[in-house]
Amino acid sequence: MALFNWGKKKNIDEEKTMIANEMHILTVKLLFENEPVWQDAILEQELVRYFPLFSSTDISGKDGDRSRQYFFRNYMVHYKEGDLPAQGTIFKPEKPFSQDTLTHAYRQAWHWHTAQEVAGKCTYDLMVTDLMSMLLSHRDRVAYFQKFLSAVVRIMKPQALYFTSSDKLVDPQEYLRQIDEHGFGNLYALLNVRLYTITGGGMLMDSIGMHALGLPDFQIRFSDKDPGQIAGLLYSYAQYIYDFGSVIENGNTVEGIEQGSRWPCVYSNAAVDPKRFVIDVKPGEA
Repeated sequence: MALFNWGKKKNIDEEKTMIANEMHILTVKLLFENEPVWQDAILEQELVRYFPLFSSTDISGKDGDRSRQYFFRNYMVHYKEGDLPAQGTIFKPEKPFSQDTLTHAYRQAWHWHTAQEVAGKCTYDLMVTDLMSMLLSHRDRVAYFQKFLSAVVRIMKPQALYFTSSDKLVDPQEYLRQIDEHGFGNLYALLNVRLYTITGGGMLMDSIGMHALGLPDFQIRFSDKDPGQIAGLLYSYAQYIYDFGSVIENGNTVEGIEQGSRWPCVYSNAAVDPKRFVIDVKPGEA
């Protein structure tokens, strides 16, 4: 994709401030119809396939029935005080699972038409998170987290996955297929595109999920475009940011739908929660 308008003139001494977001812990809810049973020995066998230097905490204490913590020394994080391994946790929330947490995700589950039918039967959940990993590059962070998560999914066999940072419900089998076919760096589950009708006319589509990695998301307001084409652009823009970092400057243009079209980009606050910084793409205004 010819993403940038490199012809824009700039003062050579002008400082470039690129848009960024505060990073979040990556959290995925594993949803089950029946209460999940820990499979520690089998899970550790699976984890060591991806993390030869993996180790776990002693889980024999009072919280042993509620949580697990793992250390991945193949992914060392460098702090001023010293190096620490990236970590991962699995835990049972203290509060019972509530379907209310999925209300918004059900409305935006365009990618999984039976999401509510499947996830709606779930009454139990486990939380899977990353830990001590935000100083990794965003690509290394995604790779190690999805290695960890895919191992947990293969062994625990949930009925559905809910990625909180992308507000996305995902079929576990489709998630594993994406991992097997496209690798641990793919964004299928960590990135979502949402559609909203604007009061007074028109539509808004946004991407969500890149903000958790410290990168910008995108949004586009439009009235005379095909939502399917806009969604494709949003995925492409987000993938470009993921591949190359936050390199789109305020005022750059990106390629639009029509061949040769250029759409301006403006740094903005997101029009729809969660609160975050986005690149607002202005179709037809170049």
